Amino acid sequence: MVDDNQINQLLGESRLEQWSCKVGLADNRLESIKMLEQKLYNVILMDIQIPIISMSATTTKYMIKKVSEAGIDGYVFKPFKPINLYGVLIKNNKMTKYIDLNILREETSNESSLLILFID
Repeated sequence: MVDDNQINQLLGESRLEQWSCKVGLADNRLESIKMLEQKLYNVILMDIQIPIISMSATTTKYMIKKVSEAGIDGYVFKPFKPINLYGVLIKNNKMTKYIDLNILREETSNESSLLILFID
């Protein structure tokens, strides 16, 4: 469970443990990533204020609609090219404060202009 509010963590952890769930708590994205490097989790409950980008090989219109309806901030098809990820990050202004987009811009500078138009 990823939440920066300790009361929410306590309430969530308490309820989940009543259902015999094993719970790991993280205060922020960085902490959650460190936890994921150490252990595989079946589910991640994340505060909605933390930007989320979905990545999937499923490209059906139905799936894209469901992801959008769920409030996901962006969607990238797998396997992805850097230009695709860059496009999603640019469109999602919340992410620009966390990522140096100049690095991604350099990586994508040789991509096809057709792909760039598709992203825009």
